[in-house]
Amino acid sequence: MKPRYSLLLLDFDGTLCASRPAIEHCMTRVLERSIGIVPSTAKILSTISAGLGLEDSLRFLASKEIACRPELLARMVEEYRALYVIEGEELTGMYAGWKSALKEFQKLNIRTAIVSNKSSAAIDTTIGRCGFGQWISYVIGQAPGTPRKPDPRLYDEFIVPKFPDLEKS
Repeated sequence: MKPRYSLLLLDFDGTLCASRPAIEHCMTRVLERSIGIVPSTAKILSTISAGLGLEDSLRFLASKEIACRPELLARMVEEYRALYVIEGEELTGMYAGWKSALKEFQKLNIRTAIVSNKSSAAIDTTIGRCGFGQWISYVIGQAPGTPRKPDPRLYDEFIVPKFPDLEKS
């Protein structure tokens, strides 16, 4: 039986990996260092549940401080990304069942790609630590010049050139 699809696009946070503890930890540390205020866990987790990206989450959680010091946001984003790779990544775990599912997709000749607004460095580190890189054909993570999900340019400019045999349907 031929599979219906030849490529499966997967999100990273909350799909393959349980990253809430890592995100909460890094947000707390960055906000405490940068503005001296730590929002409640519920408030931090509300930004994750709402699907806000890193910049929008920080804007929401530190709106007054960022309004007074616009350069602060860029510094906080940079600090968060660096901290995530050092401290947060080890708090990220793969959900049960994904490794066997990825193996099964490979047996069926279904390639898998990760498309995420998380930084490429953080994704690559977790993939390496959790040992599932051999089942991932391609990773598109947040990097300079990369559109953010759900921008259709991710498909047109990144997926199509990498997988030219895909049928648009």
